[in-house]
Amino acid sequence: MAAASIEFQGRPAVRLELPDGTSCTIALHGAHVLSWITAEGIERLYLSPEARFDGRSAIRGGVPVCWPQFNQRGALPKHGFARTMAWQLADSGTVESGDGCTVALSLRDTEATRAIWPHAFAARLTVKLAPRSLHIALDIENTGDGPLSFTAALHTYLRVADIAAAALQGLAGARRWDAVRDVHENDAAPELRFGAEF
Repeated sequence: MAAASIEFQGRPAVRLELPDGTSCTIALHGAHVLSWITAEGIERLYLSPEARFDGRSAIRGGVPVCWPQFNQRGALPKHGFARTMAWQLADSGTVESGDGCTVALSLRDTEATRAIWPHAFAARLTVKLAPRSLHIALDIENTGDGPLSFTAALHTYLRVADIAAAALQGLAGARRWDAVRDVHENDAAPELRFGAEF
């Protein structure tokens, strides 16, 4: 197993790689998971060819961290500010255990974040790579005195060979929001199919 600091498109990143060839790459900009390649050599995440790696813009594709606001559900910029900020390797750094490898990145409040969102916080993104899985967890700690209210998403862009063949199961009866059409509805179908952007 190996973990290495690398450059991806000229920007700092961390690459985790297992002996079977499974790998993932995480940008420090936004704590953004950019790539997840399984042992078969198949890239499982979609990264847009229009993605910009300028250190300021949100990266299009992969797994962006949307926090402290998802979409436009509040007064902050769309999807919050975490995805456009420089994160740091956490004190624990990279840990190899069993058949996997884990890296943690951290983000704390600054004058710039408090200027648009007046809260003290410590955010931690943990990425664990294993032979047949990728686990990503976002933990938020309120380090201030007042209550903290937020929304969050790990906005995963999965690469699929044929979007018409893709389906999401297990959400029958759940309330969903189609952000493109701005429609809220209960989904009665046993599976959700994707004919267009959703």
